[in-house]
Amino acid sequence: MKGMKRKLTGIVAVILSLTLCLGVGAACGNGNASEAVSYVAVEVNPSVSMTLDKNNRVLSVIADNQDAQVMLYNEEIVGLEVEEALDKIAELSVELGYLNDANVGVDVLVSGKADEESILVAAEQSFKAHAGDLDVNFASEGTFELQRELKSVKAEYASDANVQGMDLVKFRLVLEAKKVDGSLSISAAAEMDADELIAIIEKGAEKILPYATAAYNTAVNAAERIYNDAKGQLIDSIWIVPYTKDLANIITGERKYDVNYGLIYNLYTSSSRTLAIGLDAAEAAAEAARATGVSDTVLENIETALPETDRQAFREGVDADKDGKVTLYELDLYFNTYFKNMTADEREAAKQVLNDIIDNVNEFASEIDASIAEEYKAAAERLYKDLTALIPDSIKDTADKYMQEFTGLLTDISNAISGKEPMAAAYAAKAAIYARAADIMETMRSNLTKEDLEDVEKMISDVNGAFAKAEETYKNAVEQAKETAREFLESLKAERTQAE
Repeated sequence: MKGMKRKLTGIVAVILSLTLCLGVGAACGNGNASEAVSYVAVEVNPSVSMTLDKNNRVLSVIADNQDAQVMLYNEEIVGLEVEEALDKIAELSVELGYLNDANVGVDVLVSGKADEESILVAAEQSFKAHAGDLDVNFASEGTFELQRELKSVKAEYASDANVQGMDLVKFRLVLEAKKVDGSLSISAAAEMDADELIAIIEKGAEKILPYATAAYNTAVNAAERIYNDAKGQLIDSIWIVPYTKDLANIITGERKYDVNYGLIYNLYTSSSRTLAIGLDAAEAAAEAARATGVSDTVLENIETALPETDRQAFREGVDADKDGKVTLYELDLYFNTYFKNMTADEREAAKQVLNDIIDNVNEFASEIDASIAEEYKAAAERLYKDLTALIPDSIKDTADKYMQEFTGLLTDISNAISGKEPMAAAYAAKAAIYARAADIMETMRSNLTKEDLEDVEKMISDVNGAFAKAEETYKNAVEQAKETAREFLESLKAERTQAE
């Protein structure tokens, strides 16, 4: 009996130490019961994505960049027929000056069950009708950036038949699905058909707010982390109470609960907070990496690939950045416009120029991607190593419920990471932890007696009351971030309206 007591005490101590050591932590579209069966992407810049139902009505709209957020702000696109939506986007593109003398190219991609030809014709007619004297060049070939990224991905996944088989339309779907589901890997997405990817995009669009600028997301995430980490850790610990109250009866064998699921639950939620902190750091590092300036050598190589008559314009176009750096974002933005502005015949003649520039830009982009990948890889691997390092060798081979759960968590994380690029792996690990925590929560709710469950709910209610002021501070921070984002988008839209 003493041996068994020592063994249980040791395991409980390990779980408690894990709980303490792991730290503290956790659309422009709208929901619709209709099923999304088609996808339409419009690139002016702005960049807009829409999902459609079987009747070609818009179910969701995603603003894929800030220009699109500005353009679509306070506009009703969801519910329109696709022809009406395209006409509205065309009207706004001209009205707000996005389509202008220096940017006359429009690219539209269609996927799914919709009649591609009729949508492309409708789009071209709308843009040309609203463009007035502008000589619009209309295409359905994907932007420079999309072509560049597809070439890079195919080089990276040279042995993946599904990736090699992707065309630009399928790749656009893959990128959009990955945008709304960070745990989705390139390989897994490439294996899906269009219907599956469109369903993911439609579901993800429900979570994207029309005013969710980069600054808004940063402010809300910070406020949420402060509030949820403090309150979440305390509430999670409450689930330990009914199990630890029973420890005094273990020796007599009169205990109610054989397994302290509260400790296991705290292990999982603490793990999720640890990983969330790592992901925040990775995302911050990724943003910094994207701001890295292109070397003079790369710029010179790109310039050499251009026709001599376009070289001066290139230098002036990308050197406009106030900080003197030319980033990958600026290169993509410049060449998106450069190639979209060409006629079909001009683009055909410039294919070799396009390929040469893509190769030069990808040389730089691969360095940025590698540094970003390392940050996400480190976030996931750090969690895995920290968890495994905390298990004493003396109990690693035990077969009791605590170790079964713990090794199950490690297995889930390992499986989630396996075979995925680092960013997808890190987010998949986070999803795996949340899933195990949800399972344990369900187990606790069925495992605890009615009286103990009522006690837990009462304590949680008391904590919620005690955190009323903190909750008010959090809500005020979110509301302030929302107001700031709205004012920002409104001001940008007003500036464009007045400029016209």
